Amino acid sequence: MNRNTLQEIATIEKETFGKGVTLDTLGSILKTFKEGLLVLYKNKTTVGYIGWEKHLFQKFPPYNHNWTDFHDPEGKLAYISIITVQEQFRNRGYGSQLLSLIEEKAKNHQCTKLYCPVNKKHPYLNKGVLRFWEKNGFTITGETLWELAPGHSIDSYIFSKKIKY
Repeated sequence: MNRNTLQEIATIEKETFGKGVTLDTLGSILKTFKEGLLVLYKNKTTVGYIGWEKHLFQKFPPYNHNWTDFHDPEGKLAYISIITVQEQFRNRGYGSQLLSLIEEKAKNHQCTKLYCPVNKKHPYLNKGVLRFWEKNGFTITGETLWELAPGHSIDSYIFSKKIKY
């Protein structure tokens, strides 16, 4: 994956959420866990992407974090840290494709569960974000106060899915 793709992902994040994942974070994903960032393309256009890391215990790192501090190659829990589909490609199954790709990767790594936090005030909450996770086999298994950055936490749902072998 080249720097232009990483820059494109950072731009999509910023356009979607007002701010987003930094190039440093994206770089740390690839440096730490090459399979941790998957990008879906259509006609050479980035449709969407998903990032994940392995943990031994359920934890919620800050949004922009150095993956070397949290990723554990021995972990059996697959933490989904970012997932976004560009607006013009939404509601066409691409997000579900990304989740399927991660589930297969997680199986290859003998993970037992996928999980992620979803902000209770997510900008797309009223546009089907909760339905998206539920449609893909995830359930709300709790709530957390997710610290996005030092001094900035948000109330979030915890969505989880057991991986079936």
